Amino acid sequence: MSLESTPASLGKAAGDHGRGTILRGVFSLTLVGVLTQVINYGIHIGLGRSFAPAVYGYFGIIAATFSLFEIILRSGIQRAVCFFVAQERGVAGEVLQKSLRIQAIYTLACFFLFYSFADRLALVLGDPGLSGYLRFCSFFILTSAWTPIYLGFLNGWGAFQQQAVMATIAILTRLLLVFALLFAGMGLDGVIAAYALSPLPAIVYWMRSAPVVPRNLNGRVQVRAIMTFGFPLFISTLAVSLLMRIDLFMVQSLLEDRFLTGLYASASALIKAPYFLSLGSGLVLFQVVARLGAKDPSELREFISRCVRYYLLGLVPISCILSGAAEPILEITFGREYLPATPVFMILSLCFPFMVLYNVLTIFISALGRTDISMGLGLALLPVELFLIYQWIFSNGLTGVAAATAATFALGAVTAGLYLRRKGYLVFPRWRTLFYVGGASVASYYLVYQISPSGLWVLLFCPLIYFLYLALLVAAGEIGKGEIRALIATLAPVGSSAIRA
Repeated sequence: MSLESTPASLGKAAGDHGRGTILRGVFSLTLVGVLTQVINYGIHIGLGRSFAPAVYGYFGIIAATFSLFEIILRSGIQRAVCFFVAQERGVAGEVLQKSLRIQAIYTLACFFLFYSFADRLALVLGDPGLSGYLRFCSFFILTSAWTPIYLGFLNGWGAFQQQAVMATIAILTRLLLVFALLFAGMGLDGVIAAYALSPLPAIVYWMRSAPVVPRNLNGRVQVRAIMTFGFPLFISTLAVSLLMRIDLFMVQSLLEDRFLTGLYASASALIKAPYFLSLGSGLVLFQVVARLGAKDPSELREFISRCVRYYLLGLVPISCILSGAAEPILEITFGREYLPATPVFMILSLCFPFMVLYNVLTIFISALGRTDISMGLGLALLPVELFLIYQWIFSNGLTGVAAATAATFALGAVTAGLYLRRKGYLVFPRWRTLFYVGGASVASYYLVYQISPSGLWVLLFCPLIYFLYLALLVAAGEIGKGEIRALIATLAPVGSSAIRA
């Protein structure tokens, strides 16, 4: 939900409903985004503890497939609907009708294509036993195709509370159905059925609570305009989604071992959950950069530089702490059967800051009006990741795949940073800052690794070490009250500008 609430829609909503509505809407959508990631995280852990690693490996492939379906069906069209509805409510009915027609054609084509090639895809993944599951997964395309249109419409209309309720219904239904059907003894088939059925109650809610809009099609918004607006966003989001999941697909395809796939899926799920939670700042960052870019280039450079610095200060120690506590974290979440994935989780933990920074920096680039650069960078990194995984997987196994993923995101973050620096929008942190961050982070890793807290103690000990790290940076003068106040002052106009829009 992080980037779905576009600035245009927020501005329109603010104009129609006032400050209270916009604040409640932002709070509701942020809360739903957190709830969604927590539930998805809980499903992964629950199934990991219920299934053997080999069976969980199947689920890892299926869950990644579902995520790609959601990206394919949602990216572009949802934000296009939101954009046009937010721009002018008078065309809302027209945009809704035409978007549904576009989505219907697109959905049927995707369904028949994936259903027909499920057997071949299973062979590509190195396990013919996957074909039946993948064919069953294709029905998720039919049931989940419509919610993105409706959510985009509600966002553009300014009905943030209804949007939040609709999204909440879908994710809670998924949670309840997964464990109900699992308890009924349906196994992995029940999990797939739960994912496929979970969007239906949300659609029923839409039918009962949708705003009344005119249905006339007067040709003021062309189908081509909707598709032209959404296509670059679709390609860019799809490229990032593939970057996040291609490693798991290649593990299954090249190693052809469900047990190893399950181990890698567990480590990947643990590290991607905090990554997805970090995306919630995307809306605010996009809005601020777009506003400053049109008014004050010098203040824009200062804001971007300060954001990058604070992301480095906050993220690097998290990755080191997670890496040092990799074994107890895996044991307390997935169980002892998954402890062989510890080295993979350690490497992916170090990849975490680069994942977040890559996302943040490409948001900055897009907000500056260069969506083509963001899209091109994502597409360019895909063959890099494929090449590195293929080179390292046979010599280093799962750790080689994790290292290839980390190297790809590191390259992406550095490239995006150099682009912003070359264009004069970014000043890199001082060497003194990098020295303090690196030293304190290594010390945090060493403390966690040497003490090795077990059981629930790890949930208390890791945050304690993180706060100790922050205290060290405050004592060293790297985090000051003046800088924090300046950052808040820059962010503050977002709400007021949205209200004035």
